Amino acid sequence: MAGLAFNKNMQGQLAAPGEKAVFEARASSGAGVTATWLKDNKPLDDKLADRVKVTSKDNLFSLELLNCTTADSGQYTCRVTASGGETATCSANLEVHNLSAAEKKQREESSHPVFIVTLRNSEFIKDSAASFMIHCRGNPIPEIKIFKDGAALVEDSRVTINRDHASSGSYELVIHKVQDSDAGVYKAEASNSHGKADTEAKVGIKDAKDVFALLKGKEKTLKPGEEPSFTWFKGGQEFDPDERFKVLFKDEEDTLALVFQHINPADAGLYTCVANTSGGKIACSAELTVEGSVSQMLKAPEPPKIVAQLSSAESSPGGSAMMELKMKGYPRPNIRWTKDGKPLEAGDRHKFVYPDADTVAIIINKVTGDDVGTYKAVLHNDLGECSTEAKLVLAG
Repeated sequence: MAGLAFNKNMQGQLAAPGEKAVFEARASSGAGVTATWLKDNKPLDDKLADRVKVTSKDNLFSLELLNCTTADSGQYTCRVTASGGETATCSANLEVHNLSAAEKKQREESSHPVFIVTLRNSEFIKDSAASFMIHCRGNPIPEIKIFKDGAALVEDSRVTINRDHASSGSYELVIHKVQDSDAGVYKAEASNSHGKADTEAKVGIKDAKDVFALLKGKEKTLKPGEEPSFTWFKGGQEFDPDERFKVLFKDEEDTLALVFQHINPADAGLYTCVANTSGGKIACSAELTVEGSVSQMLKAPEPPKIVAQLSSAESSPGGSAMMELKMKGYPRPNIRWTKDGKPLEAGDRHKFVYPDADTVAIIINKVTGDDVGTYKAVLHNDLGECSTEAKLVLAG
């Protein structure tokens, strides 16, 4: 199926412990589209199985996560695959913590328009191509109007607004060849039945020769057929993209791409590419805005440690039993379960639950005589491992 894409992208979620979070993404129409869900770019952990509900209908793919814990915070990704093998992905973040009064109020008012990606003050290079990206949320999806110096922006062949993703609240203002007259104050106004919101920024114009002056001494005359060279700038300062980024150049398509990997808020800014070609020097610029936040863990690494031993349990046949332990360790320990020395996996009757970041329990439903025995949990991370065990017995 050609042109597989998302008509509806996932939106970030903010939840308090114990609440549920729901992610939804709609793929473009077509038969045989399937979805795979990831957390932090890895398949969903089996330990989430009893709290996750995944559904799909008419190419609308949903993931519902019940009883959220702080450990559920992270990036969730929906990866859809067409019958012909074509794929598309979209991602959004989940943040789980005890909400302040202000956060609760903000969430209650989330139907109002809110700009997630805002306009930023920038300097564009004359005669280059430049663009602004904006993203607004609200329910219903807000209508966006763009103004320049207090008047509605006039679109023409040189100045356009990309509305391909308007259904998800994303717009791109593109200036295909920057002129001095493009300097000014740009404003985006979002409105729906619940209210209005706006964002604005000042744009200055920089002469190309001021940028090319930074290349003095690096000029190179190319012979016909010789590959062009490229110099990259961020915020007017030259930088080497090979340090963290990846540059892709397809000569047959005259296409150059700067690929960002493991992006963080410090990467936001105005990026400029200057190309040295056989026809001279050319440049183009684009603004990168980083949506959301990146949390950094500053805890000192420590090996796993049992804070409270695995508790023994007693149950009547047909009843339920729960055995719980408390732990610590950083990175957070992985847990390997066994019963009478044999690996134990989650299933219809055996569930592993995580009431909080330091507690884990095994729940055994419809207990039978076969469940009687010694249960052991082995905790391990890069710094070491430890274990605890306890018995399950039948009552009477």
